[in-house]
Amino acid sequence: MKSKETIKEIIKFLEEAREKYGVSKDKLDCSGNVTYANGNDGTNFDWYCNGRLCEFGYGLKDKPVWAFKLCIDCNGLAEIYCYPNGEISSVERIKKQITDEKGMKRLYRYMMDHADRKNLFDKTLNELGII
Repeated sequence: MKSKETIKEIIKFLEEAREKYGVSKDKLDCSGNVTYANGNDGTNFDWYCNGRLCEFGYGLKDKPVWAFKLCIDCNGLAEIYCYPNGEISSVERIKKQITDEKGMKRLYRYMMDHADRKNLFDKTLNELGII
């Protein structure tokens, strides 16, 4: 699977979670666009030390927390943590296989090229020029 296709699957999975909880895009920050959260420690660190990419997701507009946070492992298994009210206690986790290990290696290089190597951190996929 090509990186843009994998990213479309990530967005689709996040949208499914958002719709499941009935959270409208006007309640999300960044105009409801998906953010790639590589600003804390970068894509390289998460890939080589944590075995995954940095988080993708939607933040809440009025709170400095995630509404939906997607983590995707090096093997392509994605897991969304759902905090529709911004409360940790209201978490649900949903898992889905998005791609395979080969697709993840491509996605890792793609995210490095479009974000970290350009010194772009915690930007939406639109701001990164990905979608």
